[in-house]
Amino acid sequence: MPILQALQEQFSSDQLHIVAINTGEERTAIEAWALRLQLTLMIALDTDLEITSTYHIRGQPQTFVIDRQGVIRAIFFGATDDLRLRAAIEPLL
Repeated sequence: MPILQALQEQFSSDQLHIVAINTGEERTAIEAWALRLQLTLMIALDTDLEITSTYHIRGQPQTFVIDRQGVIRAIFFGATDDLRLRAAIEPLL
């Protein structure tokens, strides 16, 4: 998550939107975790697992890079690094 936070801070909101999706945890636990990690990026709750189902999430973490038209351009299964994320994101900016 610190990598995603750093990317969100680097790019303006009209260039890049990062939305973290949490499944299975209570809002209070997520808020405490985000505060501890100093996260300011958007964290959505998927309490009904609709997002998990729609995107066929197989495990966590899983990262999707989606372009302005809503097309998935890259998927990272498991943890990823800054260089790989930048390589997927920057051509779309």
